[in-house]
Amino acid sequence: MASKPCCRCDQRIRGKSAALYWAWFPEPQVRRAILTRLCPTCTSDVLVPLLSRPKEDADLCPQCGAYPDEMAATTYVTVFIPGREQYDDEFRTCAECALALRELVTQGGELQADRGVGVRGPSPSSTAWAAIPIPA
Repeated sequence: MASKPCCRCDQRIRGKSAALYWAWFPEPQVRRAILTRLCPTCTSDVLVPLLSRPKEDADLCPQCGAYPDEMAATTYVTVFIPGREQYDDEFRTCAECALALRELVTQGGELQADRGVGVRGPSPSSTAWAAIPIPA
């Protein structure tokens, strides 16, 4: 059994839970990060709507479907799914939609310590690292 229950449905699963780290910058020098530990069903409920949008909709706000203006808010996610590579992504929303998206995806999560000003968004994808010819 997982050591902690799913933070959304409170169910314990056999094996490891997925860990999703959500982060954003409410102020230029302040980073807010929330860890959610999710079962496969809740992970799917959270990620599939965000990741399965058509490519032509990638620039649209995932909450309202409009183009975010110059006041757009970015929410970053780092996903650790058992048995899979780390996945990093970011979602631009309208400023007024950011709160609703963040409440939806971080439901039941744990606030993490602010790692400081030098922290930026997600790290480069694993496919970028794979292009470096380092012998195995």
